[in-house]
Parts: sequence; structure tokens; C-alpha cells
Amino acid sequence: MGPRPRSTARLRSQSVTAGGFLPALAISWLACGAGPASLENTGIRGQVLMGPVTPGPQREGEPDEAPFSALFHVLDDEDVEVARFESDEDGRFEVALAPADYTIVPDTSAPIMNPTRQRHEVTVPQEDYAEVTLRFDTGLR
Repeated sequence: MGPRPRSTARLRSQSVTAGGFLPALAISWLACGAGPASLENTGIRGQVLMGPVTPGPQREGEPDEAPFSALFHVLDDEDVEVARFESDEDGRFEVALAPADYTIVPDTSAPIMNPTRQRHEVTVPQEDYAEVTLRFDTGLR
């Protein structure tokens, strides 16, 4: 297997204060083993493909899509970037994320048609990685 795809994650945090109640609640919540999932255990991994890659009608038995390397942005439910990752030359990627719903958006430099309009919704489960294949349109006809 080749080099591992690069990923960086920037997570937003919010602080809330309500006297001594919330800190005590947080301590008891963590003591019960109900703490948040580790970012080492949840996220999204998979492959990105683009197609069609040949002009004209698709030929039977010949794949008309190919993996590609590009930068991608991970947005939360408020369209705020929380992470970014780069797929490798085989289109493979992995990014650690907390369980939630996300939108994956290619960077404007991606070799596909209207990259920022090609958005994919992905849900990260509570205790695992979401395994996905993300397909993008090249605009070739």
C-alpha cells in the first residue's frame, strides 16, 4: 500500500457555563463511559472517482471512471469547514471526524466540472468510519 493520504482536521468548540452544574454533569457523564467518540475511531474513508473519462458512448465492459487526486473540504451542517483532506493518486482518502452529518466538497482546483457544486452528504456513525465511494462528473460527453 502506498503512502497514507494526508488529512487535517480543525474542530470548532463551544464553551457553555451554568454554574457548577455542567462541570459536575460532564464528570459524571465521562465516568459512566458515555464520553464522545475518539477521533481515532470515527470518520470517513473511501475513494473518489471521476467520470466519464472517455468521450462518446460507454463501451460495454470498459470502466468509464477513474480515481483522482484532489483537495476536498468537509463542511458541517452550517456549511462551516471543519476539516480538509487530499485523496491520493488512487483516489483513496481517510479523515478523522466526530460522529455527525457532513458535506464533502471538492476544492476549486479539482479536475472536474464545477467542483464546488458537486457536493456529497455523508453521515459519520457513532463508533466507526463511514466507508464511501464518491463519484464526480467530469462534464465529458
